Amino acid sequence: MTDIKRYYAFDSLRAAMMILGVVIHSSMSYSSSNDMMWPLRAKDTSVVFYYLVDFIHSFRMPVFFLMAGFFGAFLFYEKGPEQMLKNRFRRILLPFFVFLLVLNPFVAYAFKYCDAIFDGRAPITIGQHFSLLRSYVPFRLFHLWFLYYLFIISILMYLMSKLTKQFSTLYIDKLFEGTFKNPVYRLLVLTCVSFFILFLFGAKSFETSISWLPNLGILTYFLSFYITGWMLYRKRELVNSLTHFDIPIAIFGMIAFCYKMNCDNEMSLICFQIVNSIITCSLSLGIIGLFLRFTDMPNNNVKFFVNSAFWVYLIHFFIAILLTGLIEKLTVNVYIKFLIVLSFTSLICLTSYHFLVRKSFIGVFLNGKKY
Repeated sequence: MTDIKRYYAFDSLRAAMMILGVVIHSSMSYSSSNDMMWPLRAKDTSVVFYYLVDFIHSFRMPVFFLMAGFFGAFLFYEKGPEQMLKNRFRRILLPFFVFLLVLNPFVAYAFKYCDAIFDGRAPITIGQHFSLLRSYVPFRLFHLWFLYYLFIISILMYLMSKLTKQFSTLYIDKLFEGTFKNPVYRLLVLTCVSFFILFLFGAKSFETSISWLPNLGILTYFLSFYITGWMLYRKRELVNSLTHFDIPIAIFGMIAFCYKMNCDNEMSLICFQIVNSIITCSLSLGIIGLFLRFTDMPNNNVKFFVNSAFWVYLIHFFIAILLTGLIEKLTVNVYIKFLIVLSFTSLICLTSYHFLVRKSFIGVFLNGKKY
């Protein structure tokens, strides 16, 4: 096994992307747009939250899958293919099934309660809800779809990598190196790949799927980012090149996003696909570079959030939804409501991690013994 540099920036980045999920799910019910596939709509809404959610969605999952590919390749090449599978089973599939079964009745109740409150109806009682057998059946994946797709992609990459062991990958490695070390080339190629997949499946963008039946378009789209992260690990001497022009690239992505928000009613499907590809790839590459530039060092204050991120990701969903319904009748503006939901959801998640999870068997189950 070779000595591997610890990328503290990547730990912080994964934690930040997980915690951004709290921001998304605290704000989606307050969005004034019906474009999002979200069944809840509060009476007080604002277009600001539509912009906020769309902006975060544009890079959050691509960054997640790119980082997952990087660490998946680490497990494959440094620990061994079988150890990689065991790790993915232990750290992804088991938490997925356990928390899907445990959280499903709470998530289902949160949706029912919130929907009734927004519609002016009396919500079903907790006792009534938990007495129904169907409340315990996970018909949908909800926010845990990410773990589901990540495990499927991990299996696919395991099979693909085992197959490619029979062939020389020297040409592929050289092609990746020649492309990725140049900031312009890597942005252009990744954008073209993103656009091609969107064009192939006739989609404006890919975000989430809560169905047990995998969506081929979503799977292919995020697989492309996973493979990028996988190849980056194979040529990890190029990691620091992501800091080259990271700020201009991130700014370019934000400008493209502002253009889309201003002209979305005038754009054709193919124009949407091009602009969304530019936004996603520019922001993803730019944000990774910024984290490498500013956070690639050990920090005890950051470590707590890094270690708690998985727990926060798992339990925040139903808490944010339930709180949104509970404060619906408060006579404050929508921005204050959002801040209340965000603050209390974060507080509950972090406090429960510190006192109930951090040094318990749950912490070991989620993060391993080293935490």
